[in-house]
Amino acid sequence: MKLIQIITAVVCGFSLLACNEGDKEQQDITKKNRTETTNGQVAEIFPQGVPAPTENFTGTVWNTSLVADDSVYTTVAGNLLFEARASTNWHSHPAGQILIVVDGEGRHQIEGQPIEIIKKVML
Repeated sequence: MKLIQIITAVVCGFSLLACNEGDKEQQDITKKNRTETTNGQVAEIFPQGVPAPTENFTGTVWNTSLVADDSVYTTVAGNLLFEARASTNWHSHPAGQILIVVDGEGRHQIEGQPIEIIKKVML
């Protein structure tokens, strides 16, 4: 099951990268949304977003919602940008969650299993 989730995340990532072509106006908008990563590369996939709710996060976290909430497909899709030493409160995602790490390192835990370190992987 874990392998299927990883493969799904990779396929989604490549699909998003393939959609990067557009007219000059769209390219100008994309340039405004660039985020410098810790190793000097530029992450252009998602804009920085808006500040995440302080009741759910510690430190500075930015949130970009990728799909609208609805009552049929209850999986939330969003991009979260955590600044250094920021974190989220312990919580669960009943409909599941896909994590795609584009820079840095984090930790996650599946209930009943040990904490795992997650980080960007070059494919």
